[in-house]
Amino acid sequence: MKLSKVASIFKKNKKLIIFTDKNGTQWISNNFAMYSMRDMPQLTPEMILRFFDVSKEKIEEWEYKTEEMPPMFEAELFSEHKEQIKFMQIFINWYGDDYTFFIDNNEVYSIKSEYLKPLLGKENEYLEFYKSELNGNAFLTVKENSELTAIICTSNLKIKDFANEIKKLSTMVL
Repeated sequence: MKLSKVASIFKKNKKLIIFTDKNGTQWISNNFAMYSMRDMPQLTPEMILRFFDVSKEKIEEWEYKTEEMPPMFEAELFSEHKEQIKFMQIFINWYGDDYTFFIDNNEVYSIKSEYLKPLLGKENEYLEFYKSELNGNAFLTVKENSELTAIICTSNLKIKDFANEIKKLSTMVL
């Protein structure tokens, strides 16, 4: 995972939450995407903000905290009952934001493309994408080399006709 790409995402809303799961793995989140910091030393918000190149003067503009992983995500992290979905390699700019699309048997899901950037581009990596539902909300969970590495909120880009057109396109492409 490319932490510099994570930094550029988190700098937009100036929010950093460090969650710790039941195995002691830390996850960093900005409330829209959560990335695993497995195999890293124990991190503090100050350490991560320094890595993000946030000056001491600008730290006070950030909202940051450390807490235990919320139970709904804790269950998701250790669940094996996920539905794998296809990465469509279709990218669309919608009102200034780039979106990436995923498809399962019934629906098309979108996420902001920037949330995938930290995970893409390394050679020899194998990414798997899964759809998860938590409290009625759809999430994309990403495994890198069989290890859960990210949980990303799907966007509210739920325009039925638009989604149907994307689904038609996917049948032509896939």
